[in-house]
Amino acid sequence: MLRRGPDVSAGEFTITIVFPACCPPVCESTTRINAVDSDLDLTLENFTFLLAFLGYLGLSANLVLTARGTFSRPAIALVALVAVAHVYLVWAYRYDWQFDMAVRNGYAGFLIFHSALLCIVTAALVPPVICKALILLSFLIVSAGASGAVFRYDVVSIYRVPVLVNAGFGLGFLVYNRFREHKPSR
Repeated sequence: MLRRGPDVSAGEFTITIVFPACCPPVCESTTRINAVDSDLDLTLENFTFLLAFLGYLGLSANLVLTARGTFSRPAIALVALVAVAHVYLVWAYRYDWQFDMAVRNGYAGFLIFHSALLCIVTAALVPPVICKALILLSFLIVSAGASGAVFRYDVVSIYRVPVLVNAGFGLGFLVYNRFREHKPSR
């Protein structure tokens, strides 16, 4: 159980974890952190970046499907829905709808972030021939952005290994698929 400390109005609160008698803690500690609104923000932040990772996994799955000649409009539409939900949550809860907050770490990340969204949403709406190229482009953009973000930002550093593994498998599949298509004849 979490209990808030008395300084909530000052933008700070104390989290004390109280364990039931049946499960005593290994060690006891009280941590003081700054809070904007409540501990709900931490949950929304975790959910926001979980959506990003799930969207990335879905994008990788769509990359494999389209490279194998199987196109699924519902699958890419689901990825687009997850990506839109992620971007909405980032704008609403991390940037507070402020452009200055969105570009505080530079315009490159902003452009990567939104060009990936544009490609993913467009891929869900266009014919399959164009969709295949957009899924590939989206995967490359998201891989570049996510791989850099997990090393730069603490909030997503927990996804470092899963993102790199996913990027490795996706890029490895692209190389394998390209090699398989252009195998020299004997």
